[in-house]
Amino acid sequence: MMYKPIPAVILLLSFAFIRLSHSTNIFSTTTDIAQIFTNPSHLSLPTSPAHQAVHHVSKLCKKEQKSIETLRLLEPCWKGEICYLNTQNNKCIKARVVDKLKDQLDHVGDLVITQTAIYKIPLIESLPSDYGFLYHAFVVFHTPDSPAAPWWSIEKTIRSLVIQRSFNKDEVLDFRDGEKRWESLKGLPRVVVEDKSRMLLSELLQFLHDSGEINHDYHGINANCQDFAKMIFNKLATGISAW
Repeated sequence: MMYKPIPAVILLLSFAFIRLSHSTNIFSTTTDIAQIFTNPSHLSLPTSPAHQAVHHVSKLCKKEQKSIETLRLLEPCWKGEICYLNTQNNKCIKARVVDKLKDQLDHVGDLVITQTAIYKIPLIESLPSDYGFLYHAFVVFHTPDSPAAPWWSIEKTIRSLVIQRSFNKDEVLDFRDGEKRWESLKGLPRVVVEDKSRMLLSELLQFLHDSGEINHDYHGINANCQDFAKMIFNKLATGISAW
């Protein structure tokens, strides 16, 4: 049974509170806790998962130029586009309609996808290896008939859909857009489920078009990375290991 994801900020708060309940009582009032997220630099916290949660929420807000209040309202920076990234040059080809992306991939549209898997990484860096539902999910698939770049990943972020292609599996598994993915205490991505596939790449692109997923805003509860990964995997898989 897969638990339905809940808003990211609530997850981070819950994680921090659970960890803090087993350690020294750092905060005396709920006001102190709120001040951490609005001004985390004014308190000196020990190195702990709770501290890391606060630190990463702060980094996320600064990077996206979004306040905690905006994140709480689940209003991410959705751009309604697909970013196709070939890791050989790390150049992102952006498309607001799937047909434009299909034009870019016309020469590889008949490639057969033979295997696929869902991987997960923690939402907060350096979480323990078993991080429950606090994770980002993405799909990796293989097209062995394309020796130049047979490994692919596809995922939904708070900004866009991202498709990566590489000669090396590790480049789509361990990196996104040239940046290393967050690690758990036991390293990089863990397999959630895997299966064989017989779908053509062109059929996957057509499915993306027909589903209208590019126009579906990211939402922390019912349109998040896990929902997207499940939809793509179940479409690619032969049915033996549907998630």
